[in-house]
Amino acid sequence: MRLGTIEPEPIHLRAGDAFTLTTRTFVGDATRVSMSFDRLPQVVKAGDRLFLNDGLVQLVVQRVVGADVECKVAVGGELRSRKGLNLPGIDLGHRRLHDHDRACLEFALREGVDAVSQSFVETAADIEAVRAAAGAFDGRRSSSRRSSAPGPSSTSTRS
Repeated sequence: MRLGTIEPEPIHLRAGDAFTLTTRTFVGDATRVSMSFDRLPQVVKAGDRLFLNDGLVQLVVQRVVGADVECKVAVGGELRSRKGLNLPGIDLGHRRLHDHDRACLEFALREGVDAVSQSFVETAADIEAVRAAAGAFDGRRSSSRRSSAPGPSSTSTRS
């Protein structure tokens, strides 16, 4: 999740300033900026703390009006275009492991990766979903190796 374009750069936000994040696209300034997460107005509420620029700038949501999330600057600092937006402790609604995610995970496991990372982890259940998907793929791979492996058949007899 990233902020849109800001002009002129950089801007300096001070504690107590009003600052608005919005899903509408435009060139931002010292009072408002667009951002890439379309669901932001649906997932935040008054009192939520939002972090910009690796947490150097902190906002507190005052209210949500349509596509706008109106905030008060809690911790000020410098802000530039395309800086990150983090929402710790806020349910983003990304609970589902999508088909594309599964396909990427299977590809990585087929290629023998040692580890995978996951974006937007909110709870332990998110990590467990990836582990379960990896385990299911590994189980299918193991059983297909067993069924095609050379060796005595189940109908062999002892002499």
